[in-house]
Amino acid sequence: MGVRVPPPALHKEISIKMPTISRQDLDNTHLHLTITLSREDLKPKLDSEFKKLRQRASVKGFRSGQAPVQYVKSLYGASLFYDVFNKMISDELYAYLREQELDVLGQPLPLETQEKYTFKIDNPEPEYSVAYEIGHVPKFEITGLSKDQEYDRYEPSDLDTLAEADLEEMRKKAGGRTSPEDDILEEDIIKVNSKEMDGDQAKVDGWETTVTVFVKSIEDATLKANVLKMKKGDILRFDVNQLEENRNETFVRKYLLGLPDEDTREVGNVFEGVIEEVTRVAPADLTAEFLQSNFGEDITNVDDAKEALKKNILGFYENRANALVFRDMQERLLTLNKVELPEQFLKRWLILSNEGVVSAESVDKEYEQFAYSLRWSMLRDRLIAQFGVEVSEEEIRAEFLNTLNGYFRSQLPYEILKDGIERMMKDKKEVDRVTSNIEYEKMFSAALKMVTIKPKPITSEGFHAIFDAARQMANSQSALENG
Repeated sequence: MGVRVPPPALHKEISIKMPTISRQDLDNTHLHLTITLSREDLKPKLDSEFKKLRQRASVKGFRSGQAPVQYVKSLYGASLFYDVFNKMISDELYAYLREQELDVLGQPLPLETQEKYTFKIDNPEPEYSVAYEIGHVPKFEITGLSKDQEYDRYEPSDLDTLAEADLEEMRKKAGGRTSPEDDILEEDIIKVNSKEMDGDQAKVDGWETTVTVFVKSIEDATLKANVLKMKKGDILRFDVNQLEENRNETFVRKYLLGLPDEDTREVGNVFEGVIEEVTRVAPADLTAEFLQSNFGEDITNVDDAKEALKKNILGFYENRANALVFRDMQERLLTLNKVELPEQFLKRWLILSNEGVVSAESVDKEYEQFAYSLRWSMLRDRLIAQFGVEVSEEEIRAEFLNTLNGYFRSQLPYEILKDGIERMMKDKKEVDRVTSNIEYEKMFSAALKMVTIKPKPITSEGFHAIFDAARQMANSQSALENG
């Protein structure tokens, strides 16, 4: 006997109305997004959440879960409706943004014309619509990282002179002090037992003090030349304001003349006195013992010592030279990649997100600097992702180890500083800062390999002038950003 196959079951199709989303693009970076929830969209979720609420609600006079439905609704209905509604709107909003892969700036802002609703759980409106203003960045590919992009990297042209100067400074620090009586040299320090003058005579009840002067730092060329012709025991007349460059009255009174802070008497500029002491540092001899104590056992001659110094000097300048290249690269990338921003949206977002702190006027004034930083932040993040930059926990710990060794001015082993490093690892803000710095360095190191770097010799004096100017500009920009 054959097996009878029953006819297929008839299923009634149920039409479920889903939340609707409408989009209006205002331009390439700015849009309005409206999300509409119907009564039918809300009801299943409201019923489910209300059931859970009633089961756990604690209402005086009733056992848990036994309070009358209408009474619970009167107590909690409006707030429950509000929470459910907000979560559903938020879920729909961010699901759409993810699906569309929009690179959103700031956060979506409700339109100023947004309708106000009352939330009655027993009698919902037929539908609810919320409209958002959204700023975003259009998709773009970074250009400007190729071998046809050339950058100058400064290198010190006077490396031999710098190494010689460093060696002499080391010799001075290790040398002994003498008190010559027959001459004065530019590197000497003199002490002058001085009296305040009134014309050609010592001022009656004038200020008397011992002035200590590093001859090399004397600002006035004529005064310095006179001092270099003198010796211990000679009489020196001088204007106290000519001893050191760019010193204000407060510094002169406190540190050169030694006047107490509470002493407000008027004191003249001209002093005279006997050079009572001349101090000279005699550089240490370049013995094998000196070289090995300063450079290690492998360094036994002056030439090797200078080469070791050159290596350290090059490291110092290389870090700063790379910083200058990074600055130039940042400027060029920003020029070649003109990221379009929704200006009006961002200004509104800045005012709303800093309500009561910033004004519309201050936002207008500082917007260009904000936009500059935002554009660079986006380019930087794209490059970090493009190069697959990652930072390990070991790298963060190593950076903290370097930081602590810098505090102690020594190279202590990890085990000694372990507790301090562990405390730093628990500071999220500090970990984020160090992570960002390491990412930044790795990102630029990867970018350097993609462009052409041309060495550019320059004197150390010229290098410092360029670097100091760049640092001053960076500090100024940082002050504007944080202002």
